[in-house]
Amino acid sequence: DLNKRWTGAAIEPMGVGLAAPYMPTTGGRDDIGLMPQWSVVHLLSMDRRARDVTLGTAEQAGSFSAHYRDKNTGQPVSLIDYPYMTLVGTPGDTVNPATRKAEAFPACANANNCKTPYTHDVSHQPAFAYLPYMLTGDHFFLEELQFWGMYNLFNSNPGYRENIKGLLRPEQVRGQAWALRTLAEAAYITPDSDRLKEHFN
Repeated sequence: DLNKRWTGAAIEPMGVGLAAPYMPTTGGRDDIGLMPQWSVVHLLSMDRRARDVTLGTAEQAGSFSAHYRDKNTGQPVSLIDYPYMTLVGTPGDTVNPATRKAEAFPACANANNCKTPYTHDVSHQPAFAYLPYMLTGDHFFLEELQFWGMYNLFNSNPGYRENIKGLLRPEQVRGQAWALRTLAEAAYITPDSDRLKEHFN
């Protein structure tokens, strides 16, 4: 079944593999859980086809627009560096009282170029990259996990999350669960030598 579904536009460049392209879709889905169904199938069977889907869908997760890199560090943008940065709320919410500077994400220069056919969501977010990083040690998967972890924090208003604390209170219970899963995986697996280790901890 996985092999039959692993075809077409979903696995072409900028596809999303077997992940739901519209994450807020509700109901039972193969990509929702502590691990996606295809990852569990691979672990239980060691089937190469399930491994291909597991690694491939993690690679394709980079097609979602939930990736923000800090030009100063070269790493995913961190809440520790920008405690008032947010994807929601008003511009005034992003002003850091210590620096008196706005920490808003830059606006898209051309709105037409920033459209995407995919919608990401904390409350229905798959576990894309933890197992692939464990299986391969590929830095791409580590960064993918870190990107999703940071996205989860920036997807709430700074006041509600208590700024640098990164509390997930505004999220639905399931959103808190999936965000904490991703953050815990990132905290656990990020190497001690990586500056983001302390941030995730």
